[in-house]
Amino acid sequence: MDGANPQTVRPHGAPNDANAAADWFRDLARALRISRLYSPGNAIAVQARQRLAATLADQLERHGAWAFRITPTEIRLGDQPVVRPAPATAGEEPRTGLLERLPFFLYRDGVRGITFLPGIPSRDVEAFVDALALGCVGVAGADDIVTSLWQANPTHIRLESLPLEQTLHLYSDPAEGGACQRGLGLSFGLPPVAQEIRGDLGQASGPAGLHVDDRDIDGLPTAYVDARGAYETLLATRDAEFARLRAEWEREAAEDPAAQAGRLLRRMLECDGSPEMRAAVAHQAVGWIGAALGRSAWGEARAALDLLRDTGPAGGAVDAELAAGLADLADESLGDSLDEAAPEDQARFFAFLVGLGRAGAPLALAVLAGASRPRSRAGAATALSYLCSDEPALLAEALSDPRPAFVRDVVAVLGQIGGPEVVSLLALAASHPDLAVRREVVAALAAVPTDERTGVLLSLLAKPDPRLLPALLRVARLEPDPSVARALLGLIEAPDFEERGDEAAFALFAALADAGGAESVAPLAAMLLRGGWLARPSVRRTGAAHTLARLGAPAARGALADGLRARSAAVRTACREALDRREAA
Repeated sequence: MDGANPQTVRPHGAPNDANAAADWFRDLARALRISRLYSPGNAIAVQARQRLAATLADQLERHGAWAFRITPTEIRLGDQPVVRPAPATAGEEPRTGLLERLPFFLYRDGVRGITFLPGIPSRDVEAFVDALALGCVGVAGADDIVTSLWQANPTHIRLESLPLEQTLHLYSDPAEGGACQRGLGLSFGLPPVAQEIRGDLGQASGPAGLHVDDRDIDGLPTAYVDARGAYETLLATRDAEFARLRAEWEREAAEDPAAQAGRLLRRMLECDGSPEMRAAVAHQAVGWIGAALGRSAWGEARAALDLLRDTGPAGGAVDAELAAGLADLADESLGDSLDEAAPEDQARFFAFLVGLGRAGAPLALAVLAGASRPRSRAGAATALSYLCSDEPALLAEALSDPRPAFVRDVVAVLGQIGGPEVVSLLALAASHPDLAVRREVVAALAAVPTDERTGVLLSLLAKPDPRLLPALLRVARLEPDPSVARALLGLIEAPDFEERGDEAAFALFAALADAGGAESVAPLAAMLLRGGWLARPSVRRTGAAHTLARLGAPAARGALADGLRARSAAVRTACREALDRREAA
């Protein structure tokens, strides 16, 4: 795979070399993500690869050859790591994107060292990116990274990989020279070991050694064919067969592989509709879905899902296998990929999510957590409202996420779902320390039936936040509710009531007028008449008079009549203004 003139690889590891190499590997990871999103001929993919090749050639010209060592978790230039796992934040799982997984993909396929030589042409970089793109996706039956590069025959890339074979020698007699000691040889009664094993080859007595099969050998054929004559016979049909084969190949290459696979699997079901065959096809479809999602091929994933639904196997095992396969793909890099996708590709992805049913909820949550563009986040939230409408409890775990913005979006999804099923989840979110989350809880309560939301309203009213109170009161004023009225009276009678300001105070009285009833008349009358003939004007007195006027019950009208006869001018004025406003309304 070398193919280049021997060049001296000078030692590396200086920080400037390592930093440049680390930057290049980040560009490589981005080019791989773009390769999964776009076809090779797309202008974006072509530009990304050209920039990658130009950057590498420039760095090699300045720094000399780069010789990297590969471990399962790191790529090192000399003694400096250029790719390694990101440090984990306390209480969070470490982020493992495509860049962090590159060392594992290379090490898994046997790569232990890579050297890039100065003067590297762009075709070598193209071959390297293609090999990595195929190896990272893990398509069934695809070549590994070493094989792909060997077939491409790059001239300026040296690869160090594990040997493909190892010579084994066997001991013919376990008693010779202490050869029976464990770890020294493969003798009768001893397990194989990873060290070199020596011995005599050929016929040996006893159970050890290599033995010649002395069974009867079938007779060799006695008919012979003249090679030249046979070749001339085949030569007459060569051109026609070559043209036929090429036409078949071009027709097959022009057809969508996904369509071919779908037809093949459906044909298998037509030939054998047994439960065993259906289970086998369903298993293949599940793997196909995972591979398509890994390449960001949303349309292909939808075709595989349609095939899975058409097989109609007995559900439980297949659903569990599908959920397990999708869980491995539910990381935040999915949101990053979707941000870079075209709108039509995003539409295909969200249509695929809705088709998955409840198994698609982890993927939608991963997009909601990892996406940064409004279109992607809005699509994920809408998909979640469909996927979790029958089972909102699927979102319970997401409410304990440490990121307030993500929790707020999940609460907004609960508000879109609505109904009594989301009340317990909203009650959990109502205790969140972030104000934006609690504000979203108040907005979501409007979609909950009145008799179901009382408990959550009371929990929010128990510790009122001045910034949250106006929105909370708008929800509380929708329907009469004695328990809400008692909570509002408690806030009005609290010592710090008048410190809230006139606007908040009158909002509390207005909410009480809608939520209260006959049980609120006595406390309001006491507020109105408190102070006797020394009573002075106050927000509490004025609010009590206006609330009694709005209640309109006989007891409320009686309390206002008593106020009109009070000795205090402040009480009489408050009652008269309240009645005048009531009549004007």
